[in-house]
Amino acid sequence: MSATVATKPFTSLVTLAQSSPKLAKTADLNGRPIVAAVLYLAPADLSGYEVCNGRTKGCTVGCLNTGGRGGIGSVFDENGALVTPNAIQACRIRRTVMLFEHQREFMALLVKDIERLIKQAASVDGIPAFRPNGTSDLDWSVIPCIRKGRQFANLFDAFPEVRFWDYTKRREMIAQTFAGALPLNYVVTFSRAETKANQIAAMQALQGGMNVAVVFSTKRGEPLPTTWNGHIVLDGDTHDFRFLDPRGGYVIGLRAKGKGRKDRSGFVVAV
Repeated sequence: MSATVATKPFTSLVTLAQSSPKLAKTADLNGRPIVAAVLYLAPADLSGYEVCNGRTKGCTVGCLNTGGRGGIGSVFDENGALVTPNAIQACRIRRTVMLFEHQREFMALLVKDIERLIKQAASVDGIPAFRPNGTSDLDWSVIPCIRKGRQFANLFDAFPEVRFWDYTKRREMIAQTFAGALPLNYVVTFSRAETKANQIAAMQALQGGMNVAVVFSTKRGEPLPTTWNGHIVLDGDTHDFRFLDPRGGYVIGLRAKGKGRKDRSGFVVAV
């Protein structure tokens, strides 16, 4: 992927809640509405750059990147590799290339997007919230940015008034959560997958009090299991704002979507 493609002008990098199925379901915190946005990059290595270092084959094939409008007209092979992108996939690829090849410009535009999000939230006395890894699993704590002329180590430090949240399969995030090393305004939920190593990590996370997302074969409109491996299951499809979830080793149950409905790898837990 060329730098020329990456530098086609973007007016915005993020997707607002009303345009994202993941965030469309509303929620509030202490009576104040949550005004949210998400950043969708090209997952796995579809862009030529790896953005999901903890991924498994199951989550690669069943990635939500293929759900909704992202999958309409796009062609993927049996391993989840993109053969023919639609306009949405092409845009996600350009964003990802821009992040890796023009990081300073990318972060400057992302800062502007989050500033706009804050203003939008203020207009309704809401709480601004942002999910940086909509279809990626990057470590945003190591990517610096500039806000109002001041250099910050990362977005979390630059925007203390914003609630950030993500899902991750990176096992080092479990240790960071247990050590209290994550920013106070950043909540991470570990994601269970089909590999033995991941499942061991998922159980360690649950037993240590970290919440873990588990994808079930439960169909839309049907109830999720009440427990999984002895841990209470909460319905994660009621909203995507994981910072609202109670802490303490809960399973965040999600229903399989997109290509995940046809999973046979074990990534999706059969009910």
